[in-house]
Amino acid sequence: MSPDAIPLREVQVRTVRRDEEPRWNALMSEQHYLGFRNMAGKRLRQLAVHGERWLALLGWHVGALHCAARDRWIGWTSLRRCQRLFLVVNQTLFPLLHAAGRSPHVASRVLGLSPRQLPREWQRRHGAPALPARWTPRS
Repeated sequence: MSPDAIPLREVQVRTVRRDEEPRWNALMSEQHYLGFRNMAGKRLRQLAVHGERWLALLGWHVGALHCAARDRWIGWTSLRRCQRLFLVVNQTLFPLLHAAGRSPHVASRVLGLSPRQLPREWQRRHGAPALPARWTPRS
């Protein structure tokens, strides 16, 4: 392991606090390959950290209104999609910040931790559970 490598067990993912949103927005605008303007609708900003050092930014949005492949995979009819779409959440943003890119496997660690916290944080923020697509019931 290089001297600059980040110990993976010390990497944590947490929800961005309100006072951190301006910094998160600015970094997302600078670091994401498509840029960034805003997150509309139901959303959640997450942050991967090592101590106080920011390593990665994550953005989650409520599921897309129309996604035929997802609906077929889940087995939804149009009516069922209307009834349950609020339960589906998509990760839409994920830039690694510069320093994290020099440490192997940081992105995998972050992508493993983030969905574990998502249902609890989404429930706390929006009052409804979030079900990543692989957990969505087929009925």
